[in-house]
Amino acid sequence: MLFRSNWGAISYIDEDSLGNPVSHTYAEYYDRFNDQPDLVNKNGWWKKTTIKSQLSPRLAVAYPISDKGVIHFAYGYFFKIPDFSLLYNNTEYKLTETGTNFGVFGNPDLEPETTISYELGLRQEVGFNTKLEITGFYRDARNYVSSGIPIDLGDSKSYYTYVNKDYSNSRGFILTFYKQFSHNLSWQLDYTYQIAEGSNSNPNEEFGAVLAGNEPTRSIIPLEWDQRHNINGSVFWGYNGWGANTIFQYGNGYPYTPVITNYEQQGAVLSNVLLRNSRRKLSNFRIDIKLFKQIQLGSLSGKFYINIYNLLDRRNEINVYGDSGRANETIEKARAESISSDEIEPLRPNTIGDFFNRPDWYDEPREIQFGLQFAW
Repeated sequence: MLFRSNWGAISYIDEDSLGNPVSHTYAEYYDRFNDQPDLVNKNGWWKKTTIKSQLSPRLAVAYPISDKGVIHFAYGYFFKIPDFSLLYNNTEYKLTETGTNFGVFGNPDLEPETTISYELGLRQEVGFNTKLEITGFYRDARNYVSSGIPIDLGDSKSYYTYVNKDYSNSRGFILTFYKQFSHNLSWQLDYTYQIAEGSNSNPNEEFGAVLAGNEPTRSIIPLEWDQRHNINGSVFWGYNGWGANTIFQYGNGYPYTPVITNYEQQGAVLSNVLLRNSRRKLSNFRIDIKLFKQIQLGSLSGKFYINIYNLLDRRNEINVYGDSGRANETIEKARAESISSDEIEPLRPNTIGDFFNRPDWYDEPREIQFGLQFAW
């Protein structure tokens, strides 16, 4: 893999540049002095990025242990170029005269993110047209992007940029039962157990901790997508032009960060943010069903279908309030209602209940679609 951002990375910002854009941006330097690299760094601020190259060796082996079973193993290095927003966001480094913490600025000289993956599994026929597969995996991820430590500008001012420093790993196993279509029926059932841990879930968390006055990450914690138990299944039935496909999904809750808020008599607010991602949201479950009937109109063939998403109209909570772990409960609502009065209530465009009502924090409600589809 070869990659070059074709841009300039900052090498130095001095206090005199505060309040003014960089006198000559890298784009101007690159256009004027593309054939003279020594002039790109003329004012000491810019340096040319290097070409990033990586080898990505991979090995996969499948060994039959019988006429009905195979053991398989896979190993590989996988690389990912950081998102362009992390490379190029605000790379003109324009600073203002006010403020103490500037950034986070993009870093065009970021290294690729690296994942080393191991898998070992068994695939075995266990019945007529039915197979069982179990796969264990371990993935070690390094050089993930995070906001770096503050770079001092003097006069109590500093700026931040993205660096490669975060680490994460995931491990677990996948158990799959699969039955091929026979006797008008096929089905599949997957169970995944996974532990996903790391230092940060997104590149801006370290910078957010600085602004909030919290400690940066000093240990490995569950990541936002750490779902320990996940079950997916599907059942398909078809007969004489009729068909039905049912898909169901279950997953235990994702982590969230709990918050304990206390209110003093003088109205001061004391918030204590506990260990990040140390609590779990509620489990989610949904069923989707698709029904169809094949039809023939002259030379046209097609089908009539009905799709029903979230059949049970379950209110799966995606986001929650940190003080309750629920999407419809928070101490902030009770406090706002206690301090409101008839004199100030008419000034609100909506009620307090409307303000704390968050339909976007739930999975989509039941949806029913009818349709005709033809092909010729």
